[in-house]
Amino acid sequence: MYLSIEVTVMESNNFIKYREQLPALKKSIYLNTGGSGPLPIPILEEIKSTYEYLATEGQILIPVVNNMKAKAEKVRNTIASFLGASPEEISFTRCITEGINTIAYAMDLQRGDEVIISDQENPAFILPFLNLVHIKGIKVKKLKIENSIEKIIQNLKEIINTKTKLIALSHVTHVSGIQLPVTEICNIAHSMGILVAVDGAQACGQVDVNVKFLGCDFYLMTCHKWLCGPEGVGAMYIDEKTLGKIRPPFTGVGAQESFDFENDIIVFHDNAKKFEFGGRHLPLYHAMGKAIEFNAQIGINNIVKRSRELAENLRYRLKGLKGLNIISPENKELSTGIFTFFIENADHELIVRRAAEKNIIIQWRTIDLIKKTKGIRVSLAWFITDEEIETLTDFIEKTIKG
Repeated sequence: MYLSIEVTVMESNNFIKYREQLPALKKSIYLNTGGSGPLPIPILEEIKSTYEYLATEGQILIPVVNNMKAKAEKVRNTIASFLGASPEEISFTRCITEGINTIAYAMDLQRGDEVIISDQENPAFILPFLNLVHIKGIKVKKLKIENSIEKIIQNLKEIINTKTKLIALSHVTHVSGIQLPVTEICNIAHSMGILVAVDGAQACGQVDVNVKFLGCDFYLMTCHKWLCGPEGVGAMYIDEKTLGKIRPPFTGVGAQESFDFENDIIVFHDNAKKFEFGGRHLPLYHAMGKAIEFNAQIGINNIVKRSRELAENLRYRLKGLKGLNIISPENKELSTGIFTFFIENADHELIVRRAAEKNIIIQWRTIDLIKKTKGIRVSLAWFITDEEIETLTDFIEKTIKG
């Protein structure tokens, strides 16, 4: 039985009191939550109070250490509830990159084994496998992502085979914001004995996440994007059926139940904690729990509804502009709060810099890793107002007109 987080139900337009908890919004129109979200005051206060406690009481004293660890375990329970998992399936990580490297090397891939990654992955999910191409001789296949569930599944079926050992892809892509059909992909993979690892960086905090419904073997999350928490902390879900099949590829103090130096024996924890080792920045993990609670107070259904309203508003305003091509899907099954477009013959990096001069924070992205095509990504988080969408639209219109 999983723990539950109480969610405060409210009208989708009633975000004002939560928006007021984000001081960065007083200085800019913050449209880059997909890069890093604005830090709310309650999360900042959690970090400050924890450091004050350590400074006042002495961070090495046994009661203090025990209190810090006990609070971290409560955060583990919060993360488990947030993901729809059990605490035994949750491992703390420093970032998603650490998590996917752990998975990539724990699988002990061999020469000729194949890994499928999508063509809209963040480099964090690409580079570990490209490295294994050279170290182990594995083969990486690219799954073409299109604005259609049927086409995505068909593209997968064309490249998957008996040599495929792992599929690694995003729940929500960082390029166009497509919410991938993870459940369908997992069903296909598992029918062939293939594991699936999911990058939840752009999903956690902006769409509902339930790892058991998704059916994935691994799920990785970070805190500093749509959850608006601190950077440098995250978590890795490992399904209980998979936990016993893989051994930690890297280890150190904290991963073991015990060890026998004389007989070369390590007894690891019998849960996901066996992948945790070394010093952990516990004050930030405590803040991660607070960030999840803050998100839950707003309500994920309210967040999803508001993001889609904003996306529809922005699409309506931009779709008629000459030379502007919208990349993000209109299909509600696939769309999220990430809205991406490109402008023909435009310098997108320059556009981002000029927007920043007007306190409009957007980001350019490489929307095609093969052709190196760039575009503009707009992150439509729950705290964005209709007036801010209008200001952005006016800026884009003036940019196109020159």
